[in-house]
Amino acid sequence: MAACERLAIDVPALLEDAGLTAAQIADPDGRLPGEAVATLWRSALHRSGDPGLGLRVALAVPFGAYRIIDFLAASAPTVGEGLARVARYFPLVNSALAWELGDERTQMRVTLAHPTVPGELPRPYAEYALAVTILHCRRASGFDWPLVEVAFAFESPPDAAAHEAAFGCPARFGQPRNEFVISRATWELPSQAPSSELLRTLEEHADRLIAGLGREHVISVQVARLVTEELQGGEPSLAKIARRMAMSPRTLQRRLELEGTTFADVLDRTRRHFAQAYMKDRGLALTEIAYLLGFSEPSAFTRAFQRWYGTSPSQYRAGGAAAAR
Repeated sequence: MAACERLAIDVPALLEDAGLTAAQIADPDGRLPGEAVATLWRSALHRSGDPGLGLRVALAVPFGAYRIIDFLAASAPTVGEGLARVARYFPLVNSALAWELGDERTQMRVTLAHPTVPGELPRPYAEYALAVTILHCRRASGFDWPLVEVAFAFESPPDAAAHEAAFGCPARFGQPRNEFVISRATWELPSQAPSSELLRTLEEHADRLIAGLGREHVISVQVARLVTEELQGGEPSLAKIARRMAMSPRTLQRRLELEGTTFADVLDRTRRHFAQAYMKDRGLALTEIAYLLGFSEPSAFTRAFQRWYGTSPSQYRAGGAAAAR
């Protein structure tokens, strides 16, 4: 909505068309129905009279507007991992759509799927989704990596120059799907982006957590640090951490037992530490916190939080929790 305001589009009228309120848009824990989002875009296209609206809005959205998605992409080690993280966490932005990754050996095909949205996506939203994803992932990587091509499931505009300028590659229209293609070589390029503010904050919390473990817990400290890294866009597992420490899962578990703990205990303690820090940030939705902590479903985060603090995340944030134990 902020981007629409910058483009002088009547935002209150758009919300009225879609049957939404400003409070619903501003609520970080709220989720908008897919049809309401589609109506917003159709209304914006109609009211603006601008056939290039989708691209213009994408260009007007600053990096960091999608705080968690942008952070996860910026903390990825490679271009491809950044895109994979965006695909994985896209439900935080729109649960009705999904980025599907197709591995074609020498190139990767990234397709915008909409299994629960009937018919075709509104043209401006399809353009926006592709453009904002590519532009922000390029910014997250620290350089303008190239595309092989971009394709749209609607007819060509009178002049496709704006599309080719925005994406920096040939644009094809009238295709079966909305998607873009990136070469395998580009996919594997390392990121050049500096550490983000949110990542630095995360690292500071990790240092405090690890300092509290004590020097005698050498393996626990290593596991906690690796778990923290894996939580930046992944789901830590015993097998994955053991592989990174060049030992078998059984050996790692045995080494942890010698220090009086287990992998599950280290993971749980790390999640609890970061949960308390994240909950203080009112700009983070509870769903975003759940994903940041590596929970596959928000309900799993709610159960864990209830066990940690004796109350639900929403009640804790509302101020109804007792002091953290």
